[in-house]
Amino acid sequence: MNTLRNNLLPLSNCLQLEFRNFFYGTSCGKFITEYPYARLLFSFGSRGETVLEDEAGAVVFRRGMWLLIPPFRRVRHFHEESTHLSIHFSFSVLRGTELLAGRPLLCGEEPELAPLAASLIDPSAGSLTFLNGVQLFCRRVLFEALRDEFTELEQVYSRFVRYAALTDYLHRNLKFHTSVTEMAQVMNMGVQSFARRFSADTGISPRKFFERILAEHAVRLLTGTDMSVKEIAGEMGFDNEYYFSRFFKRHLGLPPGEFRHRMTRIM
Repeated sequence: MNTLRNNLLPLSNCLQLEFRNFFYGTSCGKFITEYPYARLLFSFGSRGETVLEDEAGAVVFRRGMWLLIPPFRRVRHFHEESTHLSIHFSFSVLRGTELLAGRPLLCGEEPELAPLAASLIDPSAGSLTFLNGVQLFCRRVLFEALRDEFTELEQVYSRFVRYAALTDYLHRNLKFHTSVTEMAQVMNMGVQSFARRFSADTGISPRKFFERILAEHAVRLLTGTDMSVKEIAGEMGFDNEYYFSRFFKRHLGLPPGEFRHRMTRIM
């Protein structure tokens, strides 16, 4: 682990680990989730069998296990009074390039994580202690999950660093109508050449990349402001709230109003 930590140090100014949300409690029943950021779960046990399933397979989530759910990963949950904590976070490079996107569910068991997980749900802990604990917990799991992937992280960074000006532009122009033509102009390239190069470098199209940034921005507005769905739709350049709702449901699996209600209950 020390070797990986040392290897990651040169990228530490570019890799961003940003805490989004935290949940601790008991889940029951069957439901589907999908978020634009990663989720790290730790099980404190369940009355029956708890299973999480994606398109690649299923994981039986047992006491003492951690489970890392990548962003934009649709997961089916089957909980029988499962008590767990869930940390929502972004692990990105250049503001918006989620390094875990496209990966399968990752899981493991590390006995030394149990005391750290327990400390996160200690009501006597101060806010600074809690935030430091969340950061440490996430980093410990990421180091373990990405132990053999440092070379790949370097390659991801080298591919995306050339688009630093573009990602900055997109974050300053979070409007749905922002076009691939505008993106190509920022990169001083022809539209077709830019689209081919970007897709080859990143594995996704420029439009899909931008829509992921938009989806995360929509989540921020829904969970961090009192703006109505109609106001958010207007702020983000959608013609109307119904078009925005269809966009949001396509990316997050839920209508924006229902998503806000669920996140309010979690928070």
